[in-house]
Amino acid sequence: MNQKALALTYKKAVEGFLLHLHAEGYSQSTIDIYKWGLAKFVTHFPENIQDIEKKHLLLAYSALRDNGLKPASIQNVWIAMRSFFHWAEKELGFSRIDIGIPLPKASPPIIAPFSADEVKRLLSACNYSKRAISTNRQTYRMKRPTAQRDKAIILTLLDTGLRVSELARLTIIDLDLETGQITVEPIGSGLKSKPRIVFIGKLSKSTLWRYLTGRDLESDDFVFTSKLNKPMDRHSIRKVLGYLGDKAGVQNVYPHRFRHTFAIQYLRNNGDIYTLQRILGHSSLEMVKRYLAIANADCENAHRKASPVDNWHL
Repeated sequence: MNQKALALTYKKAVEGFLLHLHAEGYSQSTIDIYKWGLAKFVTHFPENIQDIEKKHLLLAYSALRDNGLKPASIQNVWIAMRSFFHWAEKELGFSRIDIGIPLPKASPPIIAPFSADEVKRLLSACNYSKRAISTNRQTYRMKRPTAQRDKAIILTLLDTGLRVSELARLTIIDLDLETGQITVEPIGSGLKSKPRIVFIGKLSKSTLWRYLTGRDLESDDFVFTSKLNKPMDRHSIRKVLGYLGDKAGVQNVYPHRFRHTFAIQYLRNNGDIYTLQRILGHSSLEMVKRYLAIANADCENAHRKASPVDNWHL
């Protein structure tokens, strides 16, 4: 073991690892997830890194499960810890005590795309505020100043399958409203967000145009901004969509659900899985195959209902 590791506390080692991630160009959201995951072990580990043994790791994972942490979150913790020890081996000469601990099992999340009716209700909810009661007890609604922006967010997510962080990073130069082309630039290492070209249709183009008309724009200005003209981030976009879902009576409205909906509708409309993989920016077909399974189940159910042989009772 390298002598540098002998004088190093676990907390200090984590600080060094997070600085390494930043230098390597990892996105802040990824760094935040790793920081959160590694912090879960502080109360279970000895203070000094050289005193950590595999038994401490195993006890920590067991405690996370006993404390009710969701399996998918435990997987994120496992990924963070594995990356940390890989770095510690290279930089500190620390032994890989995590080797042999398998990825915790977790059921894949349920994919529930939006229906056309739900999307229409969300778009309608963009127009007016929730009903309020005046001093004379009459109810009223006001036009929302961000209606066009919020419609553009919904339609762009739905039409492209972009991740919310990719949507938030879009600048004016990334848009070509004449062709409907959107350029997705990678961030940091490019591991999570791959460079690619996606497209939007006529309604999305016209909605974006109406939203952007009237703004004095420079090429490096962000597309989606707050009422104070500050760039929106993934958290503020998620908050807006949650508000609209609550107002429209649509359950579980969050940005990634639009990505799921795009993918499934793409396959339902005879798109191929390899093109979809490129559009979504996936490095493998694993997730795309899950979308395909849902689309194929639709076909199976449709045939079961429409089979002439079965329905004619021959």
